[in-house]
Amino acid sequence: MKVKNILEKLRLETLNYTFCLSDNDVKKLQQVSVNEDDWNNFAFSYIPSKLKKDFFKRLFDVENSEKVLNDFCEKYCYPSYEKLNSYNFERIKIKEFTRKVYDWIVISSDNNIKKEIILKNLINRKLINHKYFVFYLVYFFYNNRRYGETVFFIDYLLKKQIFVKDKDKLYNDLILYKLISLKENNSSSYGYINNKKIFEEICDTARQLEDFSYVKIITLLECALEKNNSKEFIKLIKNKLNQINNFTLLDILNIYELAIYMKNEKMIKIVREIILNKDINLLDERYPEYLIFNFLEAIRLKDKAQIEKFKHLLKKQINFFSFEHYNKYYLNR
Repeated sequence: MKVKNILEKLRLETLNYTFCLSDNDVKKLQQVSVNEDDWNNFAFSYIPSKLKKDFFKRLFDVENSEKVLNDFCEKYCYPSYEKLNSYNFERIKIKEFTRKVYDWIVISSDNNIKKEIILKNLINRKLINHKYFVFYLVYFFYNNRRYGETVFFIDYLLKKQIFVKDKDKLYNDLILYKLISLKENNSSSYGYINNKKIFEEICDTARQLEDFSYVKIITLLECALEKNNSKEFIKLIKNKLNQINNFTLLDILNIYELAIYMKNEKMIKIVREIILNKDINLLDERYPEYLIFNFLEAIRLKDKAQIEKFKHLLKKQINFFSFEHYNKYYLNR
C-alpha cells in the first residue's frame, strides 16, 4: 500500500511532503533525483522516527538516490502503510498518521520549524477544517514540548472558530494545551509570574477551562494572589475543597504555599489540616514532600534559620522545586 491510498481514505488528498517547507527547502529536496510520489511515500511513512531521520540524511550523499529510496520504501514504507491501515477506527488512523506527519515536519526542517508556512499551507490546501487532523497536529506539537508552536496554532483555530465552545468536544482539550503551553514556555519554571502580559493571558485562558482540574485551580489561585484578591482566593478553596482533598500531596503543598503568601490564616489552617491528614509527619528528609512542607512551615512561622536550612536542602536534593513564588511574594512583596 502507498501513501496515496491512505490520504484518500483519511480525506487528506491535498497533503504532500512540501506543506511544511519553505521554497528554499523544497529546492534543496528537489536536488535529489526523487519524484513527488516517492517523497510523499517516504515522508509520511509509518516507520520509527530515527530510521526515517537517518535515511533522510543519508539520501543526499548517495548515487542513484531514486533507486535507493524505492528500495527503502519497498522494504519499510509500503508495509508500514499496511500496518496503519489495519487500525479499525478512523480516528486512530488519523492520530497515528498525524504522528508521522509531525515527525516529517521536524526531520525535514532540521528542527527549524516554520509554523507560518505550515499554517498557510493548511489553509490554502483546505486542510485547516479537517478537525481531527489539525487537532492531532497541535497535540503532537504540545506533547513534544513545542509550546510556542502549540499556542500559535491554537490561537488561530480559536480565532477562526474552527473549534467552538459547547459545539466541539475537543475545544476544552485545546484550551488545556494552550494553558499549559503558556505556563511552560518560559526560561524558568513559573517564570511567567514575572511577565504581566503572559500572566494575564494565562489567567484568561484558565477561566475558559470547563473542568476544575488541578491545573485550573492552582492557576486561578495564582491569579488571585497576583491581584491580591483575598476574596476570590478564599472562594476558590472553599468551593473546591472536595477536589483539593483528592489531589496529590505535592499538588496540595503548592496550594499551601500560595495560601501562606496570601496571608489568610483561615485558608492556611484549612489547607494545612488537609496536609496533616495525609500523614506528612510520618515522612523524613528523604522525601521531597517533607522538605517542601517544612520549608513552607518555616515561612509561615517566619523562622529565618529554618527557612535557610530547608532552602539549602531543597536546592541540594530536589531539582523540580521552584523559588519563583517565594522570591516574588515573600521576599519582594
